[in-house]
Amino acid sequence: ALLGPGETDLGEVALSEGSTISVRVLVAEGRSLPEVRASVWSRSGPSYTRSARGKASALVVSGLGAGRFELQMSTVAGMSPPQRQSLALDGSQEVEITYDLR
Repeated sequence: ALLGPGETDLGEVALSEGSTISVRVLVAEGRSLPEVRASVWSRSGPSYTRSARGKASALVVSGLGAGRFELQMSTVAGMSPPQRQSLALDGSQEVEITYDLR
């Protein structure tokens, strides 16, 4: 439809919050949680990145559309080598990944 003077009906748009990746962080008993970063890059469609960072037993990265993604989990202080994982998301699912630092 062309936009012109007056009203133009563009139809209904359905918005979603997108897919969510929850990263569960495991450490050895008696050890404190390090600061962790989880970064996600799109590998298909528009290029964008989402990330979360903190000292928590779980980090959540949300707002991911449908497509292929690369997830990298790392400690901010570099105490462990980064771990990478490729994922295919449908734009509405919730995925749980474990980052095992034990």
